[in-house]
Amino acid sequence: MNPLSEQINIGTVGELLVQIRLLQYGVQAAPPLKDSGNDLIGIRGNEFRAIQVKTTTGERFDLRDLPSKFHILACVRLVEGVLTSVGG
Repeated sequence: MNPLSEQINIGTVGELLVQIRLLQYGVQAAPPLKDSGNDLIGIRGNEFRAIQVKTTTGERFDLRDLPSKFHILACVRLVEGVLTSVGG
């Protein structure tokens, strides 16, 4: 099997944590079938939102190269043994 890079692992953990957090608020979220630049599509009732997730293990978020269109930016900071999340 091909190994996953640390960057892919960190990004995936961030996306999964956002999915779980959204579920706590009654939002169903899943990655799109094709990579359109958005990480998740969130659905609650009749509302749909494109969600971009940025995850870091450092002090700052790299917000360069964001897709041109999205509704929500979720930033996740992973700290050893602790999770801090902020949504925007």
